[in-house]
Amino acid sequence: MLNETNFKIWKEVVDIIIGCMDLDLTLRIKKLFLLQKTLKRLKLRNENKRSIQESFKGSIFKGQRTRKFLEVIEQFFCKK
Repeated sequence: MLNETNFKIWKEVVDIIIGCMDLDLTLRIKKLFLLQKTLKRLKLRNENKRSIQESFKGSIFKGQRTRKFLEVIEQFFCKK
């Protein structure tokens, strides 16, 4: 279960995983280019939505970028 104690470790792991999967591109650019590879990544992202906890699903609107989603989660756990 994700909580304030293990959030930083979780975020590091997520950064490493998306970097290894070449999904970190979505965090570095402001707009996605709809190329063949990008469409495949979007399908993968949509499949991964099923693994998001219900408490976070209401935090962002459909269509928001991954960067925004991670910012919302970080604000929730770090309480800046």
